[in-house]
Amino acid sequence: MFPSSLRIRSVDEAAAILTGAQRTGKRRTQLMGLVRHVVNAAPDAGVSTDDLTGACGLSGRELHRAFADLEALGSASNDPAITVYVHLGVEYASTRRLDHAARMEAALIALMQEAVPDTEGAEAQPLNLTETCQALRDKGHAQVRPDLV
Repeated sequence: MFPSSLRIRSVDEAAAILTGAQRTGKRRTQLMGLVRHVVNAAPDAGVSTDDLTGACGLSGRELHRAFADLEALGSASNDPAITVYVHLGVEYASTRRLDHAARMEAALIALMQEAVPDTEGAEAQPLNLTETCQALRDKGHAQVRPDLV
């Protein structure tokens, strides 16, 4: 998912911006293919990643970089600044990842409630990440890391 929107109103406007930009001819062609496809898309329909990869010949990761290039040139805006990758048909698919995250979150909340059972809603409490991660590992969450907590 690429929640970007174009800041330009036409393909010609994008071409003028890209002509003045220091990009290779191949990169300009890729970016123009992307812009052309989005500009010509129906206004009430989304544009799929598959459509975009076909339109400009870029992979999903390369599309992310292309939108970043367009944003740097002032031609696009990464609205909520989030990109979502959905993993299907692989060992660690998105549904499995989401299930794992939900179970780890429930275990983390239970640990926090156990550590400080009498805490009132707005009181701040310290959380030792090293101890918390180890406690989660002890409860079967082998892949937990401080940056995930």
